[in-house]
Amino acid sequence: MRVLVAAVLLGCMGGAYAQCPAGIPNTPGCIPPDGPGWRHNMPAQQPAPQTAPRPKQWSSRWGAIAVDDSNSSVGTSVQAASKRGAEQEAMAVCGRAGGNGCRIVLAYQNQCGVLAWGYDYYATARGPSVLEASKIAISECSKSTKDCKISYSDCSLPVRAN
Repeated sequence: MRVLVAAVLLGCMGGAYAQCPAGIPNTPGCIPPDGPGWRHNMPAQQPAPQTAPRPKQWSSRWGAIAVDDSNSSVGTSVQAASKRGAEQEAMAVCGRAGGNGCRIVLAYQNQCGVLAWGYDYYATARGPSVLEASKIAISECSKSTKDCKISYSDCSLPVRAN
């Protein structure tokens, strides 16, 4: 009777799958423990790879000051994409202000530039801030003349490119 009950039970299982018996591979109706589909052998869910954030990209900016010593004409440029562009613009502005003998007296990149003018002398300086550059320019100007004052100041700071 036991044999009959066991046979009936096995017959009812029909399409059920179980782990293959040890040492008996390729047995119909079983899935080997190392085969695909065996639940303990499924690949673990991998988290999506994290990409590092892109580093910030910055573009340099230039400024320039041009002066005509003979008639005190001044031309300036700020936030130009290149040194050459800043100098060309400063020279053009100086020429439009009446200068015939303009020359570049200061070009600065990613910082501030100032022009201090006194009684008969001027000085320029660059620095991380208008205040720092102004201290330098006033000090230099005051070594050669009196009544030095800042007549121009501006900053050409880098801009974010992305």
